[in-house]
Amino acid sequence: MNPFRKIAKWAGIVTLALLLLAAILPFLIPITPLENLHTPQSIAQEDSQFVTIPFAGTDGSVLALQAAHTHPDRVEALILADSAVYIQESIPACIINLPQVQKLGQLFGRMIGSSESFVRQTYLDPAAIDDTRMRLTLIHTEVNGWDEAMWEYLQEWSVSPIDLTGKLSTISQPALVITGDNDKVVPVGDSARLANTLPNAQYAVLTTCGHVPQEECPERFEDTLNAWLTEHNQ
Repeated sequence: MNPFRKIAKWAGIVTLALLLLAAILPFLIPITPLENLHTPQSIAQEDSQFVTIPFAGTDGSVLALQAAHTHPDRVEALILADSAVYIQESIPACIINLPQVQKLGQLFGRMIGSSESFVRQTYLDPAAIDDTRMRLTLIHTEVNGWDEAMWEYLQEWSVSPIDLTGKLSTISQPALVITGDNDKVVPVGDSARLANTLPNAQYAVLTTCGHVPQEECPERFEDTLNAWLTEHNQ
């Protein structure tokens, strides 16, 4: 037999075996499904009260704005830091629901939710993140079943992201939109756009701060927040 044909034959067999292994391997990984998972909406009581002035950052800002729009009588004002309102990163449900993806989902959640490299991207000066700060930032990984919950979260935000862009102009509560000028996670322009779209918003940019100014620049963040609260309460 021609040696090249023999090599091609075995290369084809190995490739086929690897493809079959990739298709079957996820089903061999023992992953316990997350049970009794409910959305906040499904467990909230009809007469429950939201925090009067919620503080929210990144994706939490989307939920705070949704609450302000849906229940304007329960939300007096908003404090929105590094808000990811305009970031829409959807993935088709047909891909998310593939058996292989579902079986590997918990592993995806574990890799993303425990990433120290991502945490370091949230600071303008990554060296300022000491071991204690890193542990506190990743403290959710110390909770049993956190990776399952992370995968559920990723699925929800990937398949059915909340899009409030068309409703922002109707949210009339006073709002403080605050960001660091070196945010590498949420574009600073998105925060400026949000502040310009909300009818009653004040915009603050903290210099030499990254994605989490409330952590990296706490004193200036608190000064800005206190000044706005004082003005709001007058």
